[in-house]
Order: sequence, then structure tokens, then C-alpha cells
Amino acid sequence: MPDSFQRSSSRPRSLLSSIYTLLLLGGLVTVLAVLAYDFLPERRLELDSQAFIYADNTNSVEFIDYEARRWRCMVHQSQDGSFCGMNLHLGSDAYEGVDLTQFHSIRLRLEYQGASPWLRYYFRNREPGFSTQADMQTHKFLQTHISTEFLNQELVIGLDEFYVAEWWLAAYQVPRELSRPDFSHVTAFGIDLSYPLVEGEHIGQLHSVELLGDWISKEQWYGGIIAIWLVALVVVGVGGLLVLRRDILRERKRSQRYRELSHHDQLTGLLNRHGITRAIEALFTRPDTALTLLMLDIDHFKSLNDLHGHHAGDQVLTQLGQLLPGRVRSSDSVGRWGGEEFIVLLPGTGQQGAVELADKLRSHIAQQAFAGLKPQAVTVSIGIAERAPHESYHELFKRADTALYRAKAQGRNQCVAADAIA
Repeated sequence: MPDSFQRSSSRPRSLLSSIYTLLLLGGLVTVLAVLAYDFLPERRLELDSQAFIYADNTNSVEFIDYEARRWRCMVHQSQDGSFCGMNLHLGSDAYEGVDLTQFHSIRLRLEYQGASPWLRYYFRNREPGFSTQADMQTHKFLQTHISTEFLNQELVIGLDEFYVAEWWLAAYQVPRELSRPDFSHVTAFGIDLSYPLVEGEHIGQLHSVELLGDWISKEQWYGGIIAIWLVALVVVGVGGLLVLRRDILRERKRSQRYRELSHHDQLTGLLNRHGITRAIEALFTRPDTALTLLMLDIDHFKSLNDLHGHHAGDQVLTQLGQLLPGRVRSSDSVGRWGGEEFIVLLPGTGQQGAVELADKLRSHIAQQAFAGLKPQAVTVSIGIAERAPHESYHELFKRADTALYRAKAQGRNQCVAADAIA
């Protein structure tokens, strides 16, 4: 089996093996990437901005230690609208706020002393086109209530636990499209006593508070993996198609080369018997076009081989194969019929023009020094036959061969035209 065929047949298997290997590696990497999401570092934002305390007119509030964010609320009486607490203004511009949409929860360490069973935690979010800079109360109020029993440990509150306060929706007649939670322009975070307020002393201290989030969301992470797979599949697919196209083109060129070799003589590079037969069959499809055939035979070729060796004989054949195409038109066909015989097809040329061309060829060949031999050492005899109407190419060959035989019989190194068909 030829090496080229083995290489060609092994390429698809090698390509499939490479694709399977890449798919296996890609699958393993994908599994690791999916599992790795839970180990990605958290995104954190510590809230350490200035603290403010507030209370209604019937109650009082004061800082016990401002730096430590420790404050005291004194609830003298509880009624509708009573409040007392502390908040942090967020962002360098209290009106503009900060975007917290990349965070999923808030973690805080809070100490509380008092009798209130619940504390309220809240965010203020500015709504562009609705909230005003002059009135902080127009900023959306997002709240959640959590029992004080959970303050014995670090408290983590999911942002999805916060909801828009009904009193704020009613008080400002908020449009429906603004009634959902939003954390894109948060201006404050606060903690206060949950209604109804419990009378007495309430002390709170906020040790730390920070927001927790993901640098990239799970949806984005998985979407990125899918996008990478899609790109990889497209790249592999396009690459495979390009490789396949390259191999197909190579095979076509190789097949074309084999076809050319099957129609050409290996020694001289001219058309071989098969190639010249196809050429003459093609010409015979045009019976209205003149066609003349020349048959050339090297004189005393056997003696030349015996005297100078087969290598010299091959050189003569090679040189003659190089000489003939240069002495005829590009529309003419030249081939090696076998041994020391050559054929020239002259479409569009009658017998008189063919005789003149043949004699020039004969004379030119006689003047050449083939294989280092002296001029006249190599001569040719030529038989000439013009196609007659309704004549087959077998009959044409026979008449040209008969004319060649006559040229040989009459002394060689001459041209003889075949007799016309009566």
C-alpha cells in the first residue's frame, strides 16, 4: 500500500482522535469550572461612612460613643409615627448614592440592649425622576424586620429579604413601576426600633457592617462557560472544515497529478499512447476540421543502443521529447507512441502544410547533437497522412504507418506522404 494513501487514510482517524481528546479535556475543565464557582473570592464592601442618629419629638436619642457608633434611644411613649434609630449615608454624594446591585447580602455585628423583640433594618434608594434632593423621605424605603434573638451571633441578611414599605408607597402615591425593590442608587443604610416601640432605654452599637456579593454572578459564570463552549465548537468546526478542505484539495491535486501521469510518458514527459489516443478521439469529434497526423521513427535506434548503450538511447528519446513541442504550435499535440516512435497531431493543417513542417522537423533533428553524438548521428523518418472524410482514426493511423514504412524502405531520413483515399 502506498505511503501517501496510508497517510491520507490515517488523517481522519487522527483528526477524530484529536477532537475526542479536546472534548474530553473540555468536559473536565467545564466540570472543574462549575465546581470552582463556589470557591471564588467574595466581593466585599465595608460601610464605614458617617453615622447619624434620629428620633421623633416625643422620644430622645444620643451618642454614647460616636467613634464606636454606640447610641442610646429613650422611648418615653409609643404612638403612631414614633421612631428612633441610627443610619449611615452612603456614597460621596448623599443624593447620588451607590450601586449595590452586584451584592446579595449584608453582614453586620450589632450589640443591642433593650426590651424590643424586633429591630428594623432598611435601605434608602433614590429613584431617578421621582426622588428629590430636598426631601430624603422621597427615597424608596426598603425594609425588613428581624428578631433581636439573632443578634447573639453575626447577622447576615439577604438583600432579597428587603421589601418596599407599604407606608412609603401610600404616603407618596408611588407609581406601580417603582413599587419593586431596587438597589441601584442606595443613599443610606439604617437600623431603628421596630413598631410598636417599647418604652424604656435601648442601647445599640454597630461594630461592623459590610456588603457581600459576587465578582461575577452565577448566571454570568455559567453563561461564560456556555459562550466559551460555543466559540470552541465553532473554532473546532471551522478548523475541521478547513483541514478537510485542505485534504480534499490535496487529494484533488494528487488525483489530477495521477491522471496527468497516466496520460504522459514518464521518460519524455510527452503524451503516451493512451493520452495521444484521447487527443485524437477528441479531434475526430470535429469532422469538418482538417487534421494531419505525423508518425516519426528514429532511424537505426537499435544499433544506437547497441553501440552507445541504453543510457544514450534514453537521452536521445528525452532530448527529442523536449525538441518536438518547441517546433510545433501550441494547438498541436505531440506524443510518444512507443519505443522510438513519436506522433504529432496537426489540427487545422492540410497535407501540403504538414509535409513542409515534417521536412523542417526532419532537417532540424538531423542537425542536432543528441547525447553528445555528432550531427547526422540521429535522424528520423516521417510518415504523413491527412484525414479523409468519414475516415476512422484507426484507418488514419494505418495510412500514416504505411507511409512511414515507405520512408524507411526508401533509405530513411526522409518524409513520405500517404496516398490519398480514392
